[in-house]
Amino acid sequence: EFLKGQGYEAVGARSGAEAVRIMKTGGFDAAIVDFQMPDMTGIAAAHEMRLIDEDLNVVLMTAYASLDMAIKAIQADIYDYLVKPIDTQKLSHTLLEALEKRRLSVENKRLLLYLEKANLELKQLNEFKSRFLSIVTHDLGQPLTAMRGYAQLLLSRQGLSEGERARYLATIVSETQYMDRLRNDLMDFVSISAGKLRVEKSPASL
Repeated sequence: EFLKGQGYEAVGARSGAEAVRIMKTGGFDAAIVDFQMPDMTGIAAAHEMRLIDEDLNVVLMTAYASLDMAIKAIQADIYDYLVKPIDTQKLSHTLLEALEKRRLSVENKRLLLYLEKANLELKQLNEFKSRFLSIVTHDLGQPLTAMRGYAQLLLSRQGLSEGERARYLATIVSETQYMDRLRNDLMDFVSISAGKLRVEKSPASL
């Protein structure tokens, strides 16, 4: 009743087994258990519940405070333990801290998953970039070789007919146009990598 009066949604259990069974239904952010229960200790119940939800913070209540109890609680990863009679102010403060710890733990896991996904996407992008640059480098080499060859023919061969000169020059122009298209593709790739995409208008026949 105290927890409900504090604005919490609380569900009670008469035994450790019942608490574990209720825990399996999900939707719980913290648990408050008594050390001495009919069927098991609160520490055993906490262990079973944390197997279901590893981020669950368990507050243990006990009538006997001792060093041995404190050691057992620490070993069982109990968030905190309170000595009966329970100080409601202490209980409220402890519960708030337990809930905040859970929130931070869940948020950290969410961020880690996000970073792992982002790193995977970055790795895939880098692999794609490497393949793309390899293809571009190869494709640039072909027109450059052709242009160099025809330019050397124009410079070195005497007595070329006008038809031959026109054909060589047309090939050079064609290869430069191909290189310009590769340049545009490369610029688009850079824009996409940066999260931007160039949009250009051009006439089209339908």
